[in-house]
Amino acid sequence: MESDRTVFVVMMDGDRAVGDSLQALIDSIGYTVRVYGSGEDFRSAHKPSLRGCLVIDLNPSDRSAVQFIENLFDAGFDMPIIVTTEYDPAVERVWALPAGVVALLQRPFLDELLADTIERALAANPYA
Repeated sequence: MESDRTVFVVMMDGDRAVGDSLQALIDSIGYTVRVYGSGEDFRSAHKPSLRGCLVIDLNPSDRSAVQFIENLFDAGFDMPIIVTTEYDPAVERVWALPAGVVALLQRPFLDELLADTIERALAANPYA
């Protein structure tokens, strides 16, 4: 059974090393973590009854990542979303924040920043 403090990580950028790094970091700060190699993998495995937080690592030039997030909200997805990217997150602010993304973090970031952001996202969302 998944914990209500599960962090689901979707690697839209496809960088396995980044996924491994995020998994190790999130696990080390006390959360259950599940990593998916694509948005489709996440959609196939996710059950609406599962609670937690979603971290999406993306390449801002990949429109499919943007579409994935928009589709989640269009389908009524109510889990807080944090976007990480190695690119300047100002690019995403135009579309991501109105869509309900709670934070945009540019890699590399301090471990504490991700930990604090996840904690705030979970605390602010009564459904998380």
